[in-house]
Amino acid sequence: MTSPASAAHSYPHFLVVGVMKCGTSTVHEHICTHPRVVRAFTKELHYFTRDFAGRVPLGSWSKEYHELLGWQGDPNDGMLYGEASPSYIVVPQRLYDFNPDVKIVIMLRDPVTRALSQIRQYEEKSFRLKEGGYLAHMKSAADLSKVDVVLDSIYFNRVQKFLDVFPPENVAVVSFEEMASDPQAVMNEVFAFLNLDPVAIETGYVGAATRKERTPEQQEIKSILTDYFFENRGKLHQLLKARNARLIPSASDWFDKY
Repeated sequence: MTSPASAAHSYPHFLVVGVMKCGTSTVHEHICTHPRVVRAFTKELHYFTRDFAGRVPLGSWSKEYHELLGWQGDPNDGMLYGEASPSYIVVPQRLYDFNPDVKIVIMLRDPVTRALSQIRQYEEKSFRLKEGGYLAHMKSAADLSKVDVVLDSIYFNRVQKFLDVFPPENVAVVSFEEMASDPQAVMNEVFAFLNLDPVAIETGYVGAATRKERTPEQQEIKSILTDYFFENRGKLHQLLKARNARLIPSASDWFDKY
């Protein structure tokens, strides 16, 4: 029997690499409910970004990666191992170097609503707050693309780098809005991408939700973001089609809005 540590990194089988506030918790939870998937030590191991993620879970530093993934016994037991860490969206080469056969799931969402959700989460958790608030910070920024919540909504370069590194058949780009609209249909396609038979999911599950109320300040931020992202809408979809990336669902009009 070959141990995981000497299996030439045939693990993980899948990684949900982001983008944050795009439904990574939800899609990861649905994947982990499949009877052929082993749930990892926790969501967001940040194993490949330990040098900068700053959110590595307690209790994981002393464990090997295969242990964090829950790997036990024969690596050819037919079970799938993986995890979800949004910080991986910036390290495609590290992931490829560890296991070039890993399946990559990238969740995308309208860039404006994603950025607003990130701001609300930061405010709820008192994390990375800006002096004077995000509205003042964005108004005074010499380059909006350098503002963290805006940068995280600029998908083109990050997705392109994954498609530069991985073969297109190993990358699936999933629409957050379609997941919210018809989660079972979307998950059926995700299961097929992972070579898993479809199973019924708990459609009421919602992970990492933030509050929904809209303040006048948030409305003004939304206006700034809408103007900023307008010019580049549709360019990512052109890239995805040109590279033959797997789109889930393939007919979603939302990809033109990313």
